[in-house]
Amino acid sequence: MSNSKTSPEVWAGHVPNLAAGAPGIDVRRAFKYLFDQPDWMRIMLMGTLYMFIPVVGNFAIQGYAVRLMKHIIVTGDDRSLPRLEGLGDLISLGIGPAAASMIWMFPVIFIAYFLMAVGMAVPVLLGLGIGAAIKAAGAGDEVAALVGILVGAVGLIAVFFLFYAAIIVMSYYLMAMMTIVEITGKIEYAWRFSEIRAFMRTLAPDYRRAFIGLQLRTLGVSMLGGLLCWLGIFPAMMVVIHASSHVRAQMYRLYLARGGRPFEWNPKM
Repeated sequence: MSNSKTSPEVWAGHVPNLAAGAPGIDVRRAFKYLFDQPDWMRIMLMGTLYMFIPVVGNFAIQGYAVRLMKHIIVTGDDRSLPRLEGLGDLISLGIGPAAASMIWMFPVIFIAYFLMAVGMAVPVLLGLGIGAAIKAAGAGDEVAALVGILVGAVGLIAVFFLFYAAIIVMSYYLMAMMTIVEITGKIEYAWRFSEIRAFMRTLAPDYRRAFIGLQLRTLGVSMLGGLLCWLGIFPAMMVVIHASSHVRAQMYRLYLARGGRPFEWNPKM
């Protein structure tokens, strides 16, 4: 079994500072984390079942992500996993960070979707306009229609990628914020912008490299899961959850190693 044997006394104390010169953040190792465990299949299936529980399943998975990150921060051990059992405890642990994420992201996502809706109308209208101009210049109806459709399609694809890029940019700040909220267990840290920026500045450029690597590999894993008739997307999410928690644990350990001020530690596990 790979469940953590970490004692409650370790969780209750402050995380000790680390020696200077700690290595950087290894995203590739993070994505191997789950598969390095002897019972990875059981963990993957159990987590997938949690995802099918309406509403509270999301809180439970968030709570498990918190438990994962704290386990690696305290022990430095990525050859074992904390327990996934205890649905009530996981929900209690995850509901705060999940709420902070939703509250912080809601207005941002609303604006992004509004801009996307406006952006989608522009290439369509542009395609219609170019098609009409070509027709007025003497081209046949079929040629004008084909050009208009192509212009509109290319524009819509461009808008989709711009929207995806905007979500990625929003997530850049969110990753640091969620790390601190999960460590402290306090939602109010989501709006302590000076402390979040200090955390990111201490890690830069490692933070940027880790974020980009995490996003690219997450996209690849998600696409692979989607190819399996979309049923594979749920196990793929478990891989990403383990990788993300591993990366964020590495970030905090590196932050401490560089002399960053430890955040208030929530012993709740």
